[in-house]
Amino acid sequence: MKKLLGSTLALAMLVPAGANAELLKNFKASGSLEVSAITANNVKDLQTESYDKLSNTQTRLMVHGDWDVLDDVHARVTLTKNDRIYGGSSQNLNTIQSALFADEAYVKIDKLFGGLDTTVGRQFYGEAGDMVIYFGPKYQLYGLPVTAIDGGRFDWNGEKVGVTVLVAKQSNNSGSLATTSDTGNINLQCVDVHAKPMDNVSGAAYVYSRQTVNSTPAVGVVGNDILYVAGLKAKLMMGPAWLKAEFAKNFGQNRVTTPATPTRSPATTPAGPRRSTPA
Repeated sequence: MKKLLGSTLALAMLVPAGANAELLKNFKASGSLEVSAITANNVKDLQTESYDKLSNTQTRLMVHGDWDVLDDVHARVTLTKNDRIYGGSSQNLNTIQSALFADEAYVKIDKLFGGLDTTVGRQFYGEAGDMVIYFGPKYQLYGLPVTAIDGGRFDWNGEKVGVTVLVAKQSNNSGSLATTSDTGNINLQCVDVHAKPMDNVSGAAYVYSRQTVNSTPAVGVVGNDILYVAGLKAKLMMGPAWLKAEFAKNFGQNRVTTPATPTRSPATTPAGPRRSTPA
């Protein structure tokens, strides 16, 4: 079967209504409910008499839906709700609807072009606690926020070596279909080469690029904010113990603001020869 993404996504609109149930075959639902209790005194300052005490309990509900669109095409949708604090009033259906967010909505195609596992859509990326990059549910942060990216991820995996390529946009993209400029967009790209030569030894080398688009000369902006991060990391497992090491270097250039115009001292007229006035 020739795996064309456009044909896959159009399948749901073309099949007869009676066959739509096949698009949800092998459907699996999973999720989590997290509760975070926070208490703090003197939040604003160190003066105890100024009553600024924080004490609340927050919740985050995440529901995942996974199913097979085709034998080699899989889909996932993740719904998140994190606006509840203990002691708040009950919510009606309108309030619940406006507080639900689709933080993941993607399709994954197995072995596209013969060897690339391809994930396209809104998705999480990285591992919680990663030093360089992570998009997903945040932990130990007030409000229990969730971040995601929109784009394509391409994975090739051999017996001991694998390569991941990511091309995406951050979810705070300010563009729209009516926008004529990409100003404010944040583009992400990466190449991650990882290896596992032995069962207890693994490592990776990576390069990430983040570009904030600010190409609007009309308001005095002359370029983009470009950040690169290159690094190496390794992990050694020894029974229940493990050892991790990572080295990363960031570099790039910020050309967002207009460079200062060099100032010049005012020109001076050389003084002519002086003439003495006779008495």
